Amino acid sequence: MQIYPPVPTMYLKIFKDAKTKVIAEDPFCNQQVFYRLKDVVTAKNGRRISTLNKKDVFATETSCNVFRYLNLHAIPTHYLGQIDQNTFLAQKTTVISLLVKIRRIPSGSYLKRHADVAEIINGRIFKDLVIDFQLKDDALCDPTILVADKEKCFRLYISEQSLGHGYLKDIKIIPGLSEDFDETKTDLKIIANIAEKAFLILESAFKRFDADLVDLCLQFGYSPKKTLVISDVICGDTWSIRLLGDIKKGKDRNIYRECDEVTPEIYINLFDNYRWGAEITAKFI
Repeated sequence: MQIYPPVPTMYLKIFKDAKTKVIAEDPFCNQQVFYRLKDVVTAKNGRRISTLNKKDVFATETSCNVFRYLNLHAIPTHYLGQIDQNTFLAQKTTVISLLVKIRRIPSGSYLKRHADVAEIINGRIFKDLVIDFQLKDDALCDPTILVADKEKCFRLYISEQSLGHGYLKDIKIIPGLSEDFDETKTDLKIIANIAEKAFLILESAFKRFDADLVDLCLQFGYSPKKTLVISDVICGDTWSIRLLGDIKKGKDRNIYRECDEVTPEIYINLFDNYRWGAEITAKFI
């Protein structure tokens, strides 16, 4: 594992302080940034926030392990190297306000959007991966994006309502992507292709440990060379995983997101899930 020398905090210029991470500029290279993760867990679009000891360490280790593995398989990512136990170095990307959700098994918001057939498809395995795009927007609760070719726009729907009832509005531009509709459609196809390849690689790796990758949420950006790369982090915050396909044996954040009350037992299980992610992904290579 390559560890880069640490940079003293006094030299870091923070340009994004998010709920679960801080992104700071590299003082020695304007095309690189530091991701420093926090021991914070969130759910319900930030309405539920908790502190979890060592979550920052586990999430950093997991993200670095996964990015290294994807890089080895020629999947373009922003990852450059690990700095310390809760910091890694990455290419500075142009942010795209897009969440890319890749699904092998229908669950969560997907079942709510397809309520008319939820009982039929619940628990089934998709032979072909299903990929959804969501606009990254906390105020709108990350609505689902559908392409409207005739109108040359992008139609937003509430992610947890049936598509027939959850229409929000049309937008002409997805922030971070081209203002040209056809160019954006082309880039969405490239993004979907990269996302699918990344999912299949990780799915195969997890299967070696009797773990099923249910779904995965990725973010993308443009690298300094203007190429599309996977960005942000990949850890228990961004996937759903079940051991041996058992919904009661999840190894992700869902136990925290779906509970009515966050009890000490929830925190213990959540801690174990993040630790599991770090330990298992360290065995990928």
